[in-house]
Amino acid sequence: MSSHNLIIVGYARSGITVLNRCLSSDKRLICLSEINTKYICPTLPNSPHQQAKDWYNLEIKNTETINEISELLKYSGDRIKSLIIRDWSFGSFVPSRYNNFNPSNTLNTIDDLTNKFSETFNIVCIVRNPIDVWLSMRYSERTFYDKHLDYLLKFTEDILKRKIKIVKYEDFCKKPQKVLREIYSLINIEQPQSIKFSDNVTGDINFPLSSRGSSYDNVRYLERRDYTKEDRLFLKKETKVDQICNLLDYEKI
Repeated sequence: MSSHNLIIVGYARSGITVLNRCLSSDKRLICLSEINTKYICPTLPNSPHQQAKDWYNLEIKNTETINEISELLKYSGDRIKSLIIRDWSFGSFVPSRYNNFNPSNTLNTIDDLTNKFSETFNIVCIVRNPIDVWLSMRYSERTFYDKHLDYLLKFTEDILKRKIKIVKYEDFCKKPQKVLREIYSLINIEQPQSIKFSDNVTGDINFPLSSRGSSYDNVRYLERRDYTKEDRLFLKKETKVDQICNLLDYEKI
């Protein structure tokens, strides 16, 4: 039975770090975090060769993203492992100095990898209620560049246009084993019997004050952050929250 590789896409503050920490505890998987084929995420280590060295003690000769991934695909294929690439999707949609304020506005990592390699890449997207995404971003100056949720709407429209398999963060919190079973079926590997967390994966665990979930060692649902009547009015009148809720089948504000 041959294994497949996986690209995980997801917007900021959507629970993707928790999912990747679960997957990276599996020794049959090589997991990369916040990798984008066009833009470099500022969170260190932020390249495939540095993550491979720091987390898997692998020396990758190449230092260009596509070639680094090519080397890791060969390594994982030779050892019957699956390569899991967590895309830095935020960098493809939100204007910032990391993309010269000119993002691609599309999931370029998916296109670049599937066009370049003959190896099978399945794709999954993790989404979260946009109200909670907005509230979580507000508490993190590092990600609160999408105050009106314009870019989250573009991201949502792109994943729907591509018909990518969607996993809801809320479902993962409520029934983590069920959701993991769906994900493991995509890489054609038997699901582990227990859920473990790896400390290797970066992301919000490097900035614990920005994420309530970073200190936990299990999957748990976090209650919605407090927000005022003014916040609610702003969300309703000034953001794309209801459009996104409608697209992703969440209750409108």
